[in-house]
Amino acid sequence: VVKGGLILDIGLRGFLPASLVEMRRVRDLQPYVGRELEAKIIELDKNRNNVVLSRRAWLEQTQSEVRTNFLQTLQKGQVRSGVVSSIVNFGAFVDIGVHQDGLVHISALSDRFVKDPHEVVKTGDVVKVKVLEVDVRRQRVALTMRMSDEPGAERGAGGRPAGGARPAGGNARGPR
Repeated sequence: VVKGGLILDIGLRGFLPASLVEMRRVRDLQPYVGRELEAKIIELDKNRNNVVLSRRAWLEQTQSEVRTNFLQTLQKGQVRSGVVSSIVNFGAFVDIGVHQDGLVHISALSDRFVKDPHEVVKTGDVVKVKVLEVDVRRQRVALTMRMSDEPGAERGAGGRPAGGARPAGGNARGPR
């Protein structure tokens, strides 16, 4: 352990900055001492015998491959358990595995009208979701917490299927 990172023996001395040890910055580098780590060479200066390594780059590449494989196995209509990772004004992101978040749009959080997603879920909640759409290229997943929703169905206003029947009662203004 040196100021700002780790020195690794890769046949010659390699420097692994603390900011590149994990996906997020690590404050205490002591647990890494004596461990064998996988890393990617990101800078090589033969004249100055300087090698800079990145474990983060290696982790990102590995996770990207795992995530792509995961997305390719996801099927529309599949019901999965997930953990609410964050809540935004337009819905909630749910981690459905391998750090892959899917979006549950605010209109798909409940069968009733939801003004604020915080009314329905909290960060850390374990929820049951159904896969509506998978975009492997953009690494995006659309989810619903309404088990009656059908994958691929076009959504109209209020989350109802487009062209679907409206509740009985006629026009909102009443009879003319």
